[in-house]
Amino acid sequence: DEILEATSTNSVTMLDGLLYVATGKGVMIYDGKMERVYNALTEGTADKRVRALLNDGKGNVWAAGNYIGAIRYNPEKDELTSFTEDNGMPDNTGRNLTLLKDGSMAVGCSAGLAIIDGDNVTKYTKDDGLEQPVILCVLEGENGTIYAGSDGKGIYEIRDGSVIHHGVSEGLEDLVILRMTADPETGGIFVGGGSHAYYWDMKEFKALDNFKKQAGSIFDIKVTEGRLWIMQ
Repeated sequence: DEILEATSTNSVTMLDGLLYVATGKGVMIYDGKMERVYNALTEGTADKRVRALLNDGKGNVWAAGNYIGAIRYNPEKDELTSFTEDNGMPDNTGRNLTLLKDGSMAVGCSAGLAIIDGDNVTKYTKDDGLEQPVILCVLEGENGTIYAGSDGKGIYEIRDGSVIHHGVSEGLEDLVILRMTADPETGGIFVGGGSHAYYWDMKEFKALDNFKKQAGSIFDIKVTEGRLWIMQ
């Protein structure tokens, strides 16, 4: 009932039998009997809009949200490590979390993209070529290349510290990028825009035939057993 009373439920993850729920009123944690659990993470995010949660596979739960930037929580020590503008983040609004292959964490923010490796933060902002710095989704490609979907300017490719923009000139009509997922068979990327789904062969974007939806209605894209699944 407490989850339903929250302003929104944005993300969930599990660690050591506990259910972590990101809500508009902070992180709520439940044990196996659905009893509330209180700790440093629930206290540190109280009354904040938490947008994303992620178990990093190393015993930590990450949270991102409004006014908190990104938080790494170690439940064994009941200890928070906060990443904000004070220690290198683009801003204090973390919108999404993506675990990269090397174990670092990509955080899409409202003023750019952050890569957190240990306690070190590397950021990309307008100053680095992100003309529209609101990052809605992140995908890791081959050889450590990062693709960041923006809120109105298409996709930014970040490779070896350089930023390359992809958009209208390559056939991408919808520049609000909600989701991206790799096609394991071809190496291309499926892209969910504001109202279209696209296939990007890394040269041009091709809108999927007969698939135009209400703007903002594509929430997730998955490729499973040769089939493309789109949640809207």
